[in-house]
Parts: sequence; structure tokens; C-alpha cells
Amino acid sequence: MEQYNETELQLRRGINELARATGVRAKFAEGRRESDVIFVKIEGKRGRVLSLPALVEDSVPEYDIEILKSEITTKMYCLMLMLTRRLEDQELRKPERRAKLRHFVEATIAQVENRL
Repeated sequence: MEQYNETELQLRRGINELARATGVRAKFAEGRRESDVIFVKIEGKRGRVLSLPALVEDSVPEYDIEILKSEITTKMYCLMLMLTRRLEDQELRKPERRAKLRHFVEATIAQVENRL
């Protein structure tokens, strides 16, 4: 039997409640990176699935949400996301923190260039 810490259990319970209320199914797994808190796979009707990340973000603002993948089949829509520790809570010298910062800077530069 897998062991989960109290934070993971609370997140699972909260996300499952949101998923049930939205009419979708949520599955969970552990992340690989140190900054990862929990991996969530959401399956169901597209509109309902796409509404869940915003609900999760509102219910657990102390975590960042990274959307990893989305896919559609003939029967359902699937969205995979990772809840991670907030950028400011991560250690300075971790590769995932540097990657997030690099992505943030590149996105900011692209936004500025698009305005010009």
C-alpha cells in the first residue's frame, strides 16, 4: 500500500470532491521532481474537464498548476496536470525552478514583442 503524507491526502480529497461536483473523474499519481506535490489526471466531457483547473487553483492557491498534456478520444477528454510548490517556495538552485523562471522570462519577452 502506498504511503501518502497528510497534504497529499487532503489534496486528493479536495480535488475528488471538486471532480465529483463537476461530473468528471480524477486519478492521482506522484510526481518525479522535488517541486511536484501531486499529479492529477482528469477525464470526462471536455467543458467540464476544462473547468476543473480553475476550481482547483481557487481552492488551493498555495500551489502552482502546470498543465502537462491534454488529449481527446471519441468518448472523453483528458487533461493531465501537476500541482507544484509555488516558485518562491522552491530552493534556489533546483533545475525545475530555473526552467520555470526561464519560461516566465521568455513568455514576458514574447508578450512585450507582440505589443510593439
